[in-house]
Amino acid sequence: MNCLASWQEGNKLEIWTSTQVPGSVMNDFSRIYGVKQEDLKLNVFFNGGGFGRRLYPDYIHEAVQLSKKVGKPVKSIWSREDDTQQGPFRPLTFSAMKGALDANGKAIAFQHKVISPTLDMKKDYDVNKADGTMTEGISEQKYEIEHMKNLYVHHYVHIPLAAWRAVTSTTLAFSHECFLDEMAVAAKKDPMAFRLEMLTKESDTKQILNKLKEVSNWDKKLPAGWGRGVAQYEFFAGQAGFVIEVSKKGTGIKIEKVFAVIDLGTVVNPDNTRAQVEGAAVMALTAAIKGGITFDKGATVQTNFHNNPLVRINEMPKVEVHILANGGSKIKGVGEPGLPPFAPALCNAIFAATGKRIRRLPFDINKIG
Repeated sequence: MNCLASWQEGNKLEIWTSTQVPGSVMNDFSRIYGVKQEDLKLNVFFNGGGFGRRLYPDYIHEAVQLSKKVGKPVKSIWSREDDTQQGPFRPLTFSAMKGALDANGKAIAFQHKVISPTLDMKKDYDVNKADGTMTEGISEQKYEIEHMKNLYVHHYVHIPLAAWRAVTSTTLAFSHECFLDEMAVAAKKDPMAFRLEMLTKESDTKQILNKLKEVSNWDKKLPAGWGRGVAQYEFFAGQAGFVIEVSKKGTGIKIEKVFAVIDLGTVVNPDNTRAQVEGAAVMALTAAIKGGITFDKGATVQTNFHNNPLVRINEMPKVEVHILANGGSKIKGVGEPGLPPFAPALCNAIFAATGKRIRRLPFDINKIG
């Protein structure tokens, strides 16, 4: 996080920074600091890695307030340690799931209850009302299940929270699609077939799953000790799906193949689309198998990449990306859809290979048991 701010004579303010919400900065800072719109100049640079963090202007306020205090231009730069330890952090979520099957193994009921804090930090936030952001995408899934019930229970935490790439879908897709896999096993059905049976109507979800089935050669028998998993998720930013193949490797597993399908409607830049899906897969795998952020006595334990790592090049499998661009009135997003379905597809594959269910993230990929 970085910002250069300069208060000038006549109560004028100029800011140089990277932000995902320049309009909000202009409106809010004009109001908060009593600066006329015409006396506030915002120079916006490329975002680099924003991923939701630059939606929040705390680092901009910091430079602005310091500049006003000292009467000179001030440049504020957060170190990696500042960034890692001060957050804000992605909110944790807990999902309580229930499902029901009829005598033929068809899904007839599904309940997804989310217990979590909120990203809504407004003072008038009503904890007694369902928070749509924290149940994001659950009601948008196209699976034709007769009885659906989605619930939200607010649980307060004092840790500063913020949206991360793909927001709450990153955790909700994991629980949602993994539980569907558990229902498929209970129904004694192939996980891909189980999903497609719930998609009698034409939909983007059906197209994605059929494309995944085709490109992954889903029905081909795998070598002994291998497993294959599938997941998809639709939410405000768009829709994508994965099929992942893994093999047993000692006490852990190795990711052998990754197939991704993203639905766009219309594609503008195929190379950029592939790069975004590959990058989302890197972040999704990191969030799934690396240690994440922990706290001890009110302080963040992790400080930098040495103890809060991303997956390295030698840990990252090749991601084969397929783009659906069948036209239509809506052009879907590219930057976020490739993240939510990765972890559930991986964990479903792990179950297929080992019989072990992963119900909590992150986990140690080298110690599956």
